[in-house]
Amino acid sequence: MSDFLPEAIVNSLFNRLRKNFNIGMREYLAALDAVKGGWGRDNLENLRLMLQLLWCNSIADQSQFAVIWESAIAQITQDSPQLPSERHKTEPPAKTSNFNQPLETTQQSIPKLEPLPVKAPLQPDTPADFPAATPFIPADTEDFPEVINYWPITRRSLDYNWRYLQRPIADGPADVLDVQTTVQQSAQQGFFLAPVYRRRELNHAQVLLLVDQEGSMTPLHPFTREVVDTAQNSF
Repeated sequence: MSDFLPEAIVNSLFNRLRKNFNIGMREYLAALDAVKGGWGRDNLENLRLMLQLLWCNSIADQSQFAVIWESAIAQITQDSPQLPSERHKTEPPAKTSNFNQPLETTQQSIPKLEPLPVKAPLQPDTPADFPAATPFIPADTEDFPEVINYWPITRRSLDYNWRYLQRPIADGPADVLDVQTTVQQSAQQGFFLAPVYRRRELNHAQVLLLVDQEGSMTPLHPFTREVVDTAQNSF
């Protein structure tokens, strides 16, 4: 298979391997970026080595990858249409006529032409005369992994985590007087023994600053915009 589509092979292998291999959309996008950069476009062997380096983490994964690779390549080769050049080679040569044989002419009688009867002008059809058109139902196609709407976490989970970070936790020093608990304890005992103190509430949330140096954080810009939007809408 001299002419092949690396993106189609990557898509087919990813659909076969994602159930048993520990790979996700991050590994799939990394493979597509490598193909766009020129890796694995010259021949199938280089494409196989590149995908094996990206997706296989053990010797067992490499063995299973080799079996699935052969099966996927065989199916893609069988399903791919035949190239025009190859189809032209397989076509048998047309039989040439022998010009040395004498031509046999047959005399054919020419029929007389008769005038056609004049027909009445056609009346425009009413809408009821046209048959009802059946709705178009597209055929089922192979599901392609959704890349555009994929996020590591959902927006709901991001909102929940942001609210959880803002919640103070009572793990500070026990120096805050709990008046309600002190009154309840004194009422149960019948006398005042000692005040009850509770721990001070603290917020241990930390800020991680990501610096964009010469566009290195460009792939993370959609995620940072989601974080900012969620944080602004949580107040």
